[in-house]
Amino acid sequence: MKTITQEARRQVAAEYIRNARAIRKGDAYASHVTEKTKDGVLREQVKTAREIVSGKHDHAFWCWQRLQFVMTGKSIALLK
Repeated sequence: MKTITQEARRQVAAEYIRNARAIRKGDAYASHVTEKTKDGVLREQVKTAREIVSGKHDHAFWCWQRLQFVMTGKSIALLK
């Protein structure tokens, strides 16, 4: 059974991966960053996306904020 929260996690993770791949493909890194490092960063971002889907980052503000936006359409500010 799909829950609203789980669907939001999937959407947030998908966006996280799209962004990571776009950065890697666009090569938006400083010239001194090696290909090995770039690939390592992408692997870590893919791992984080999997963790988002599993709920591991629900407690982190950056993830909670994105989940809230997906579920409600409202962006919750850190500071008001």
